[in-house]
Parts: sequence; C-alpha cells; structure tokens
Amino acid sequence: VDTRLTLDGTPFLLIDTAGLRHRRKVRDPVDLFAMSRTLQAIARCDVALLVLDATQGVTRDDQRITDQVAERGRGLVLLVNKWDLVKGGRERSLPEAIRRTLRPAMGSPVIAVSAKTGYQVPRILREARRVGQALERGLSETECRALIQAAWKSQPLPRFRGRPVKLRSVRWTNGPPPPTAELFISPVGWLPLPLRRAIQKRFALHPRLPGVTVRLIITAAKP
Repeated sequence: VDTRLTLDGTPFLLIDTAGLRHRRKVRDPVDLFAMSRTLQAIARCDVALLVLDATQGVTRDDQRITDQVAERGRGLVLLVNKWDLVKGGRERSLPEAIRRTLRPAMGSPVIAVSAKTGYQVPRILREARRVGQALERGLSETECRALIQAAWKSQPLPRFRGRPVKLRSVRWTNGPPPPTAELFISPVGWLPLPLRRAIQKRFALHPRLPGVTVRLIITAAKP
C-alpha cells in the first residue's frame, strides 16, 4: 500500500509491506507473494523503516531483513515497537544493544516507539528524512579520504608478500545507492579483512552518514 503525505513541507511516499518471514516458515502462496512484494518494496524505497518487537528482541528474520536493506544500499531506521510493554527498559542503552546484534545497522538511528500509545511515532518520519538527506548529501572526497586514512592508521600496516600496501587515491560516488568509496591502492587491489571492517565501521558511525551503508571497492592503482 502506497500513501503520499507531506510533513513540514517535505513530500513522503510511504510503502507499507507485509513483512518478511523466515523461509522455513513460508509455506502458503500468500506468504511467498508477500515476501516477493516486500523485497520489491526494499528495492523501491530510499529509506527502510524496520519494525522490531521489543518483547521478542532481535530475531533471525530481523537480521535477514537488515542484510537485504544493506545489500541494496538503502537508508535504515530501526523502530523498536511495543515499548509500552517493556518494564524497566533503559531507552538510552537501546541503540547500542540493538546495533551489537545487527552489525549492518551499526550507525542507524534506533527509536523506541509504541504504535498503541503513539509514543515517539511523530519522530519516525523526521528521522527518515534525516537519513534520506544523508544519502543525498554523502561525503566529499576529502572527508572520505580523511576517514579512510584514520582507519588505516588504526590498524597494522597492511602488507602483500612482504611489501607495504599503500593508499594512492580515493574516489567517492554518491549515487545511485549505495554510495561508494573506491580505494586505489598498490601494489595490488587487496586489503585484509580487519582493515576493511575498520573502514566500514568508521563510515557507519560518521555523524554525516546516519543509517547509510557505504560500499567499498578496492582497485589496484595504475603504475
């Protein structure tokens, strides 16, 4: 179901879905159709609002949907629903707890909400707009290079067959989604996994990229 609305002068198109179920649970043709339509909706959207159940915690299905959103380079906002049913819940610690479980959502906004009481529901579209603006704005190549150099210095010097791997240049591409950071390195187009993860973590936690997944491309620099 598509719904158009305007908030503070900003037009929105809301794409409602039936949600995704684990493949082992999908037996009915209606479930198969709903799954297909949900994947199509993820491909259509700019920002995905993933609704988690506060009474269940993060499930495998939640992880699967998060992976689908990240693979398609869409922005992501996590909504922890049924917060009114959580007794003694610490809202301040919620983002860190959720992000530890959902690694692709490390830098995504996390909002405790209640569809029943309306708690923080008005905040949802404003956060979605902030993530959408971050997708459009992205980073400059100077900011991108500084971020990568900081991650590079935080890790042991990468080597290939005893030779140090050097960063020659960086290219930032803002769209179409996902935004891409291409690293030109020598002597080969290769980086160890810990360094790749350190770079991706810095992108995820950058204040100008909330809820944005950045794709890394490693290319051998021309001699």
